[in-house]
Amino acid sequence: MEESPAAICFNVDMFKPIWDEHDVPKNQQKYKLSEDGLLATPKKRYGGPTFEFWIRKGWQLQVRSGRKSMLSNKAEQLVKELENDDGYKAAVEARRVGSYL
Repeated sequence: MEESPAAICFNVDMFKPIWDEHDVPKNQQKYKLSEDGLLATPKKRYGGPTFEFWIRKGWQLQVRSGRKSMLSNKAEQLVKELENDDGYKAAVEARRVGSYL
């Protein structure tokens, strides 16, 4: 997460090199993300691919039918389109090519 300070959204698979390096079992990965301060969002289709995103604390993912998905941070009064988030872009690109490496 420190390597991508502009990213708000993350996908469990983005951390595969870390999981592999530290032998983190699949059933512990979501717990580790939560422990590091990320909040789970419901698994949903976002303009094509289906993802379960983990977002930084303080942010909310707003998904409405027929409208663009938005990320908002009420405390900092920030709003950003999901598709403009670096983490979302990385997740979509990795899904397209089949790898996060």
